[in-house]
Amino acid sequence: PTYAFQRQHYWPSPVRERGDVVSAGMRPVAHGVLSAAIGTADGGRILTGRLPAANRAGWLGDHEVGGAVLLPAAMVMEWALRAADEVGCSTIEELVLQTPVVLDEDDARRVQVTIGAPGPDERRELAVYSQPEDDAIEGEDAWVCHATGTVSPREAAPTSLAGQWPPAGAEPLDVTGCYDRAAATGFRYGPAFRGLRAAWSDGRHLFAEVALPEAAGKPTGDFGIHPALLDAALHPLLLLGGDGDGQPRPDGAPATTASDGQVRLPFAWTGVSLHATGAATIRVRLAAENDADGTGERLRIAVADAVGTPVLDAASVVMRPVGGRQWDAGTDRGTRGLYVLDWLPPRDPGALGGEATPQDTGDWAMVGSEPPGLESLPGVHRWPDLDALGAAIDGGTPAPAVVLTAMPGLTDTAGDDGTAGADDGLTAVRRALDLAEDWLARPGLAGARLVVVTRGAALCPDGPDGRTGELLGEGVRADAAAARGALRALQAGHPGRFTLLDLDPRPGTEADAVTVLRQAADSGEPEMAVRAARVLAPRLVRAGARRQDEERGPGQDGTAAALDPDGTVLVTGGTGTLGGLVAEHLVRTGRARNLLLAGRRGGRTPGAERLVERLKDAGARVDVAAVDVTDAAAVERLVAGIDPAHPLTGVVHAMGTPREESGLAAGWARAAGAWQLHSATAGLPLGMFLVFSSAQAVLGGAGAPGEAAADAFCAALVAARRAAGLPGTSVSWGPWAAAGSPDGDRPSAGTDTDSATGTKAANGTGTDPGTDTGTNAATDPGTHTGTSAGIDTDTHTRTNTSTGTNTATDTGTHGAGAGVRVLGPGRLPALFEAVVGQRTGHLVAARLDGRVLSTRPADALPAVLRALVPVRAAARTAVAGAPSAGWTDQLTGLPAAEQRRTLLNLVRVQAAAVLGQSDPSRIEPERGFLEIGIDSLTAVELRNRLGSATGLRLPATVVFDHPSPDSLAGYLLAELAPSQTDALAPLLDDIDRLERGLLAVPQDGAARTALANRLRLLTARLDGVDGVDGPDVGGPADSAVVDRIQEASADEILQFIDENLGRNAAD
Repeated sequence: PTYAFQRQHYWPSPVRERGDVVSAGMRPVAHGVLSAAIGTADGGRILTGRLPAANRAGWLGDHEVGGAVLLPAAMVMEWALRAADEVGCSTIEELVLQTPVVLDEDDARRVQVTIGAPGPDERRELAVYSQPEDDAIEGEDAWVCHATGTVSPREAAPTSLAGQWPPAGAEPLDVTGCYDRAAATGFRYGPAFRGLRAAWSDGRHLFAEVALPEAAGKPTGDFGIHPALLDAALHPLLLLGGDGDGQPRPDGAPATTASDGQVRLPFAWTGVSLHATGAATIRVRLAAENDADGTGERLRIAVADAVGTPVLDAASVVMRPVGGRQWDAGTDRGTRGLYVLDWLPPRDPGALGGEATPQDTGDWAMVGSEPPGLESLPGVHRWPDLDALGAAIDGGTPAPAVVLTAMPGLTDTAGDDGTAGADDGLTAVRRALDLAEDWLARPGLAGARLVVVTRGAALCPDGPDGRTGELLGEGVRADAAAARGALRALQAGHPGRFTLLDLDPRPGTEADAVTVLRQAADSGEPEMAVRAARVLAPRLVRAGARRQDEERGPGQDGTAAALDPDGTVLVTGGTGTLGGLVAEHLVRTGRARNLLLAGRRGGRTPGAERLVERLKDAGARVDVAAVDVTDAAAVERLVAGIDPAHPLTGVVHAMGTPREESGLAAGWARAAGAWQLHSATAGLPLGMFLVFSSAQAVLGGAGAPGEAAADAFCAALVAARRAAGLPGTSVSWGPWAAAGSPDGDRPSAGTDTDSATGTKAANGTGTDPGTDTGTNAATDPGTHTGTSAGIDTDTHTRTNTSTGTNTATDTGTHGAGAGVRVLGPGRLPALFEAVVGQRTGHLVAARLDGRVLSTRPADALPAVLRALVPVRAAARTAVAGAPSAGWTDQLTGLPAAEQRRTLLNLVRVQAAAVLGQSDPSRIEPERGFLEIGIDSLTAVELRNRLGSATGLRLPATVVFDHPSPDSLAGYLLAELAPSQTDALAPLLDDIDRLERGLLAVPQDGAARTALANRLRLLTARLDGVDGVDGPDVGGPADSAVVDRIQEASADEILQFIDENLGRNAAD
């Protein structure tokens, strides 16, 4: 403190934190998984906990069944026993397991065990649920019910196993190698679950001695009975093998595998009581009896400690086979993480605002050739090109709010079959980017929106029945789709500057376009299509959620059933990350035994030799070819060279961005490769044609226009194939972790670019851009050209100085730019199986972080996600700011230094919000944005936030052009500061009000004299007089005042101020 009264309080406040769950009613529970409990108003109880991801599961990861990390049924039973104890119940009367708990590869799971209120007979209902921890996406956050049951306070009589052990007459069983034999039947027990030490049989019972392995941890503290110990109590059944194996077993003893190879697991427990805790070594007696309904087999179990003291009794345990659907339900496999693009009215509940009102077209303009059907659009000013419009604006013509234009050669669909080639697509992309470059370079149009009109370029439902064009047997223009994709990549970097509008391609629909165009332009949607006189906007929905997904079109039977495992599958980018994962999965599942892995470097790709060795060890025949799949002749030779004994039956195009290329050519290589593969195989009886691409542009991220255009081209090409009766599926992948990464949170950066490894989804949904070769360079200072507003004039792409691949390097918690997390390698099998089982042509596979996305206001959420994520109302917050006119008013009358401080505070608050910091004072004014963590993605978001707060249209590079908070505040001040005239106006208004008040003063001599004296002194100060010694300011009265002051003592001066200049002078 610089003086005594300037101080700051540093003592900690006793106020509880908002996250204090104890004060909210929860209490901690001493348990290995269930960590907290809360009572319910009706007398029930809820216990909550968390299961780790499979790759971090510790000893739980030692329990695998059917290739998945399966939570043992003994664990669920132990939870039930712990929950029952919470409410004073000692017996699990019944616990029925509905779906197994399978640990996700890289997602933790929340757990809930619920106990209901007691009934008249004191029984309570119990249920066990789990949910993936990172899901809060609508439709994906339903809790999975794994078990239901009933608990009771009545304890069953304990069973003692004291006395001779093993009992007389029991013959020993050989337990040597039992766990190795079990692995061949689908059970893989690691060290923590290998607790069986000895076993015996007397013909009616199985007896066993079980000890808790050291790898499972301590027997006391975390559990009543350790789940690994209780699970091992059932392991004597492993000695009996499968049905029909000829091995002797006690009468009625169940096998571990059914005759059809299905795995048998505990299905229902009855009459279970825990008598003692902390056991480390136990005796077990199993007695078998047939099920009453004949659908399973029952076991009666008695467990005692090493001296025979009762530990646990179970009146019966029923073993039953577990089928594939139960696996899928337990793991959320199937369509979890798989999405399709649906087209919905923008007025649906997921969209912003309510009913759109048609906008007046009086301030619209149309540039270039008129799109068919829009010739009669009323009130629209027409210009031959942007140069003519710009010249008119320079000459004083008001700038239009909306400018319509049609891409040349893209609106006339006569005779088009939707199979525009790669060269046609590249030409269309160049035209689109030329237009965008010209548009963004015109300051006179900075406040206008360009509506780019196409016809039949969107994969959109074509009729009121909701069926898509591909299902109707109609193709979609691939060249037009590519042009739209390129512009879509620019939208996130230039919000509000571009709108994509696709008109109905069917004849006779021109009138519809005129009717709904104004409504479409006023909807605020970045992308729309007009179909059957309706305006539709793209929305991601879960795969299988659309009605049209159940439809079938020509050649749209499931590709999985059609793939011949004796044929050859060609995988481009097959030696890269994603391509390698797919190749291993195809072999592991038996879908393919012959693989042709193609890439630019072929066997010289790092890691290729190890991949080939693994594939051969798995029984596959593997060939590796170095080939440029963009070369038509090379692809034809590659296909023609396949062994006729193993003809080509499948194609997986997983090619990534080549290292050798840059700019637009690098992004377009994937599209060119897809076209050449299509051309070379169109006449072959393929069972699979998969094209992999990036989900970046689909998810609303800023990125490389070339890559976004290629992805859109591939999706349209697949639609054309399906319309022609050929197999085809396009998959837009979210970012992938490298194969060597332990999970989806820490990927490595050295992934081969021969494989498409996903994308960094940007601006509101993405991950860190550090390793993306085609990230948003509109905010990169090294490539910005002043005339093109961030688009490179030679390559029409955006680049930054980083190198590497599209392998993501972030956990999905990157400040305000989070929302998409990386996919771990373990997710590939389930997602791939879901993909080949779908009937739709274009799928998006991504790991959306619902916890982050659901916290965003509607206007900060990419439009395509609004049907998935529950939208919060876009209420104004403390950092939301005000329109530019409001800021001008706030700054008016403030000193220049205070104006700058005000805007600096705005910049610091918004920067802190982007970086996820709660204290804006930590944002140092002079420190560079790059130093504090602002990158190309967050720079776009900061620009968008400041633009929204101030109402200004800020350049895409504003954060890098003004690279510190103080510098950016100075730029904002120059744009918002009131002019001298604006600053004077409110003061003149105040003088006017003062004048009216003075004239209303009564004609009392003393009052008027006092007011006149005060005004003369103020006038003297305004004229530059520093004190009362100044020049004459108006006559004898003024001189008298000055003389009195000069001659007065200190007391007289104070009396003069009080009587003549104070607020009570008029009295």
